[in-house]
Amino acid sequence: MENYTSTILVVDDDHNNLEVIIKMFEDRPYRIMYAPNGQRGYDEA
Repeated sequence: MENYTSTILVVDDDHNNLEVIIKMFEDRPYRIMYAPNGQRGYDEA
């Protein structure tokens, strides 16, 4: 069985919303990716 990390992709054009969502999951075993303009994903980790 392979080890993997669940990924959450957050798409939102409001930077304040992105910060809140990223902080909610920073202590969780998730990989957070965000797409502030809805087109390109960035890896937070």
